[in-house]
Amino acid sequence: MLDVRCPMFDVQPRAAASRHTFTTLHIMNRRHFLQTTATALAASTLDLRADAPAKKRPLKKAVNLGMVAGGSSVPDKFKIVRDAGFDGIELNLPDDALTTDLILDAKKGSGLDIAGIICTPHWSFPLSSPDPAKRERTVNGLNFALRQGGEIGCTRVLLVPGTVEKDVTYEQCWQRAIEGIKRCTADAEKAKCHIAIENVWNRSSTNPSPRRASSMRSITPSSAGISTLAIASPSAGPSTGCARSDRAFATCT
Repeated sequence: MLDVRCPMFDVQPRAAASRHTFTTLHIMNRRHFLQTTATALAASTLDLRADAPAKKRPLKKAVNLGMVAGGSSVPDKFKIVRDAGFDGIELNLPDDALTTDLILDAKKGSGLDIAGIICTPHWSFPLSSPDPAKRERTVNGLNFALRQGGEIGCTRVLLVPGTVEKDVTYEQCWQRAIEGIKRCTADAEKAKCHIAIENVWNRSSTNPSPRRASSMRSITPSSAGISTLAIASPSAGPSTGCARSDRAFATCT
């Protein structure tokens, strides 16, 4: 039999004691020690579980308005999204059909949050375009979306800052994007609306470096850091389009 001793139960054989007496005491003490230890561990585990706070889900679910096929009106579409179990809705702005009053009415009637806004011109007229007129369209569109975001209680506008193409190098895309975004931070600060930079499928902002990170930080106003920039995952699949906020959404677009 393996002789395992513990200081708590230090049973030493004596010359006058029989081997039977020592073996019996040794087995009893080892059993008592193991039972006592197991009981203490179980009690401590129960205590930890009782004191541990309940885990809360850190994300809310949202869906883009353009994915809703049913509904005869914008308020109806909002209610369809709510009834499907989502917490918020993402909008594509600017859109002449989505006025501020209409959005607020649909928001109030459904109880949904405006999870985010996508700047609609950013793909067709990227900030990286060699054509200054195209870049201007997205600057104007982003500023409009930021202002309307402030009016409807949305805290983030998603922007694809540019695309690397045959006639647009990585460096050109970066520099033009920085220049365009800087022209929008004033409206972002006034609207208290974040600019969420997304680098999905555009072959840009995929090569981080300290210099570029410093350039990106220099865009944001230093007064309150209101215009926060968030980099989304470059992998394929649904994008999140979430900037830092007290109400983070996972948005399917």
